[in-house]
Formats: sequence, C-alpha cells, structure tokens
Amino acid sequence: MASVLSPCCFGSVQVQVSDRSLTSFAIQDSGAVLGCGTADGSCCVMQLSASLVEMAQNEKQGINAMFERETLREKNLEKAQKEAKVKARKDAARLAELADNVTDDDLLAVEDVFFKEAGLEGSSSQRLLAARRPAGDEQRQSSSGSADGDAGGSAAADGSTAE
Repeated sequence: MASVLSPCCFGSVQVQVSDRSLTSFAIQDSGAVLGCGTADGSCCVMQLSASLVEMAQNEKQGINAMFERETLREKNLEKAQKEAKVKARKDAARLAELADNVTDDDLLAVEDVFFKEAGLEGSSSQRLLAARRPAGDEQRQSSSGSADGDAGGSAAADGSTAE
C-alpha cells in the first residue's frame, strides 16, 4: 500500500481519458470513484486503487506533522527576513549618523596625522580642498592662522607673558 510518506521511487501512472479536452471533474464522497466530463459531452468514470482511497496507518499524523514543520519553517524564514531588514535599517542609520558627524575638517586632520606618521608630505585632499575654496576664504584662513601663530609664537619665544 503506497502512502504520501513513502518515497517516490516508482513511476506514476498516466491515463488518457479522452482525446478531447476535459471540462468537468468530480470525485465521489468516499473518494473511490472519479468522473470526468469532456468537451464533446462524453463522460468517463474511473475507480481509484485502494492505496489512493484508504489511509495508511499513521498517515494522517505524519502529514499533519509535515505541515506543522513546513509552517514552522516558513515562520522562521519570515522572522529571519524581518530581523535582517531591521538590522539593515539599523546599520544604514548608524552609517548615516557617522557620515553626518564627520566633517571635511575632521577627515583632513586624520589624513594629516596619517601622512605625518607615514613620513609623507602633504595630503592630496588638502590640495583639492584648497583648490575648491574661493580666494577670500584662503586669505581669511591664512590671516587668522598667522595672527594666532604669531601671538603664540612670540610668547613662547620670549618666555614672558603680556599683561
């Protein structure tokens, strides 16, 4: 007696009911008799084998267990997908926050430290940013930087403080 749980190592049976297309299909309440109607109005009645009609021992429990496993598997897959989406959103938000908090000046400072420790001269990004800045910005930065540098430099060189 074959069951749903038995391995399918044998071929299935194909029965040609009619040369015409099937238009209706009905199964008796007990499941043993099958009726097929065709496009030309003829009807074919077939009796199914006992292995297809009668349930094998523990077949119902086995099928229910299989459906429960598949349902649980689908729920776990959906849960994993939701967790992956939440993680991706959190990662994207974290990266966006990090990108918002880092300024060009911060990047330049880190790059300058790297180039100094590596023994290399000047950074290429510093030259690029200097080329992008308007001429007025460079003069303001150089004048404010030289004023601060001169005041601090003269005090350090003299060793005296101005009161």
